[in-house]
Order: sequence, then structure tokens, then C-alpha cells
Amino acid sequence: MSSWKWEIHYAAEVQGVFSEEPIEIKDVKKSIDLKISFTNVKGFTKDKVRFECLDYKSDDKETAEKNTSELVTNVINILADRFGASFSELLMVHIQKFGSKWMKRSMLRLENVDNIQLTDTHKKDLLTSLSDDTYVNFLSTNPQQKIYRSILFSQNKVGNFIAMYSLLSEIIENHGTEAGNGQGKVDNFIRSQANYWNTSEDRDSTKHKNRQGIPIKETKYTWLRNQIGHTQLD
Repeated sequence: MSSWKWEIHYAAEVQGVFSEEPIEIKDVKKSIDLKISFTNVKGFTKDKVRFECLDYKSDDKETAEKNTSELVTNVINILADRFGASFSELLMVHIQKFGSKWMKRSMLRLENVDNIQLTDTHKKDLLTSLSDDTYVNFLSTNPQQKIYRSILFSQNKVGNFIAMYSLLSEIIENHGTEAGNGQGKVDNFIRSQANYWNTSEDRDSTKHKNRQGIPIKETKYTWLRNQIGHTQLD
């Protein structure tokens, strides 16, 4: 391939995924080489991820920024969807057309969580996903995917829980096949997910009762949602 025209680097803090070895991607359509490097920098408590792009096609700075940021955003969207990875604001930290200066900015600190170590299989899945235009377009344009990522990338745990419950409720209401209405329908869905529900963790509702006046059972997720949403007392 001929010499690159633009070198642009982006950086963010990341939680949820990590790779000891760089991930290298060649986007033939955009004529961009991308190297993704995860690092733990001394003095920082969280992992950093750097996206180094070499653009071989774009003639002007604006087009180079648009094409490289679009590719990096697609990668972030896939990592969020596949592994629940969370990223701070993506920042451009270096742009060069044969000798331009560095640009440095601060990055939002993320809370610490356990990371998924990306294996070769995961990396192959990432490359395959990037070549699936339908999937990439779905992640970038679907309103519920955008809401999901905004929740995932936020650092407000209580607000995130309420927002995630509301998003789940909306998806189940519009697309679910579970019996019931409202929160009952959500609970029926949760109870069908063996990895996330244990009957011993169900709680007596402090708001809803059956026709006999007995409190109905709610999953811990619905019970907590109502404790927060209605400021109920145990």
C-alpha cells in the first residue's frame, strides 16, 4: 500500500475488556489501518485504550477525522454490544500530516470493574463484526442501542439501574412474548433467565397486592426498581 496521508490517534479509558497484545485491523473500504492498544499507565488507576489510525485515502483533515472516528466508533459499539465494555469520552490525542504537533486532553476516570481478557477468538469476532455492514449500521442507528451505550458509559450506578430497567421494559413491551403487563411482564422475562434469577431472592411487593390482598412476589430487580422509584420503605 502507498504511504499514508494522515495519522490520527484517539484515546479513552476503558473498563470491561483488555488485551495484552495489540489488535490490528485493516479497513479496505476506507483505506485505513487501525491498531488498538490497551495499556495500564503508571499513575493511572484504570486501563487506557489507544486507537492509532493510518489513513491512506483522505485528502483533507476533516474527511480523515470523519472516516477514522467512524471506524473507531464502530469498534467501540461492537465491544460494548458483545462484552458490555464501557468507554470514557473518545478524544483525539494526535493528528499528523507529515509533522503536525500533538494534541493532549484529559480523560474521564471510570470506576474499576473486572475485565474480559480478549482472546484470539474474540478478536476474530470483532473483525468479522466490523465487516458486517448490517450489524454495524444497526449498532450506530438503532435508538435503543444508543440508549444502552449511554447507560453503559455513564458512571451513575443508581441512575443506570433505573434507566436499564426502563429500557428492558420498553424492549419487552414492544418485542417480548411473555404473559402479563407492565412489571409483571418484565418479571416473567427475568424468571425465564436462569442465570439472573433465583426464586429465593424474590421479595414481597410493598406496593402491589393480589385480589386477596396478599403482596405479590417481585424479582429483586423489580423490587429494587420500585424501592428507588417510589422511595418505598422495607
